[in-house]
Amino acid sequence: EYISEDGLNNSSAKYFDENTILYTIFATVGETSILNFKSTTNQAIAGIKLNTDNYITEYLYYYLKSIKNIVKFDSKGVAQNNINLSYLKNLNIPVVTKEKQTDIINNLNKIEEMIEKNNSTLLNLDDIVKSQFIEMFGDPLVNDKNFKTKSLSVACPFNKYKGTVDSIAGKYWILNLDMIESNTGKIIEKVYQPLNEIGNSTISFDKECVLYSKLRPYLNKVAIPDTTGYATSELISMKTGNEINKYYLAYLLRNESFVTYINSKTAGAKMPRASMDHLRDFPLMIPEIAMQNKFASFVELIDKSKLNKVVSHLM
Repeated sequence: EYISEDGLNNSSAKYFDENTILYTIFATVGETSILNFKSTTNQAIAGIKLNTDNYITEYLYYYLKSIKNIVKFDSKGVAQNNINLSYLKNLNIPVVTKEKQTDIINNLNKIEEMIEKNNSTLLNLDDIVKSQFIEMFGDPLVNDKNFKTKSLSVACPFNKYKGTVDSIAGKYWILNLDMIESNTGKIIEKVYQPLNEIGNSTISFDKECVLYSKLRPYLNKVAIPDTTGYATSELISMKTGNEINKYYLAYLLRNESFVTYINSKTAGAKMPRASMDHLRDFPLMIPEIAMQNKFASFVELIDKSKLNKVVSHLM
């Protein structure tokens, strides 16, 4: 997005030169990048510019990435986590020679290139699964194969899991939206907290639930958890069972046709949320469970292929 000079002068936007490190200090705390052109940002992003020759910009960039989880743990806030600029200014940067910094940068650049190539391969495999879904079930909005239907909340009850949530050393998995990758549903990281720090405005789930983000549905965040846990109330837990396979449901909710539909049924300008009425009443196609299970087996086969490709790239 571009802004005029007059618009810039009359706004809270901040201007930064190229080679400035951008660092998020609000909401998705700890995200880092380096500007390769002059730009402006809002108040949720801090700009870091080196004022010494003792450090290389890329070294600081990689260091900030390495402590992302620590910073997120230290961040505070009720609705949205944040850190203040004093916290950022007081971070201690390890002192190493510039020669050592260059070695670190070169090694990490190679790793990032490897990860980028691997992610490209994984995206191709995800496209194969999406194509298989369409081939087997068709468009979930059209239902051209004439499957029987039920409203989504009847077939997959919302937020109904009331069972035990397992703990590890007295801490529980708490899942926030920024920990789910868009489009793929991959869990990027897991955070564990004592029960008294989790709060009451959460939902619980088990591994038979599908988690759906009602906030900004265009981001397409749909996850299948691998164990029990708690999640932000911006996620909806949809309980699957004898009639609905969790892999079938997840890929239906990720389907481009469904994403476009539910994104058109939102309320709120800055932080749009899916209409709960439209979500609950959505006519969910219900193919024979054997057919859904066959699709799930295909998904698991592709997932094994993904794992093998990741291992081969790392070796």
